[in-house]
Amino acid sequence: MKKSFWLVLVFFVFFLFILLGAAFFAMLAENCMHLEAGVKSDFFNLSYFIDSLIRYLPWCVVLSLMALVLYIIKHKFSVLQFVIPYFILALLVWMLVIPGCAKLFTIRQEASSVPVVEVADVEVVEEVVPDLEPDDEVISKGYFRKEGEYLTFGDTWRRKVFPGRVDEETSGKYSDIIIESSISVPFWGDYVYEKCLLLNSVCRSALAKGYFSYILFATMGFALSSVIFLCRFSSWRLVNALIVMFVFAFIVFANIMFYDSSITEKIPFLGNWYVPLVFNGVLCVSFMAVGIFNWVRHPDRNREGE
Repeated sequence: MKKSFWLVLVFFVFFLFILLGAAFFAMLAENCMHLEAGVKSDFFNLSYFIDSLIRYLPWCVVLSLMALVLYIIKHKFSVLQFVIPYFILALLVWMLVIPGCAKLFTIRQEASSVPVVEVADVEVVEEVVPDLEPDDEVISKGYFRKEGEYLTFGDTWRRKVFPGRVDEETSGKYSDIIIESSISVPFWGDYVYEKCLLLNSVCRSALAKGYFSYILFATMGFALSSVIFLCRFSSWRLVNALIVMFVFAFIVFANIMFYDSSITEKIPFLGNWYVPLVFNGVLCVSFMAVGIFNWVRHPDRNREGE
């Protein structure tokens, strides 16, 4: 019993470190995207930090569950000591925490004086206004900028217009072209950012459609949680850890394909509502069968810590 409570405590420690780390680096990324040459900017922006906490909290808590599985692999626990607390935590995460985060994001977006705008939903259209009014803001006056084939001086006002939902590929991410041309973002950074926004949007859309729609989305969580049955797959703990991480990543990327329009347009079959249900259900049952078979055949591996 003590070891079960200890696992719960370890989970919350993992969650705290992952969430704060992700929010901090996301805040730095937001700061970079809103940097403007010649305009003062704070290193720590509380508004960006809170927005990042809310936006990435669901996936940080999911990563914490995977980290807990790796912790279970490394340390000695019997099956009964880790299965029950793990599945209680997983159930709370997918049935309460993630829906709650989606609703909290909506509330924050509605309450904010400046709406939280996700890059995947809008296009930033730049409009150049040569005649400045007294109250208009001059962006980074005194700086040269490359505008197409020309080199212009920063003495014009640029404002942003959000006309509605457009193609993500044409949307701008930076407030200043000088910053955009100066910062090199790793390809995986953009990919993770965009797919987190995609999954957040799918989650909120599923909740808005009703309970059954969200359960279909949450089948991804059932499949991810079932990787716990692979933690005693081999007598080598490193092999078990690698298997769990590989399967976890495979499930995430496979489920992203079901909701990514750029993929479903090429393979329409993946866009059917029942595909995630069948895919995740088969994986869940298969991993459970592997775990039970391993428990029966190698009971010594599953009595560690007793």
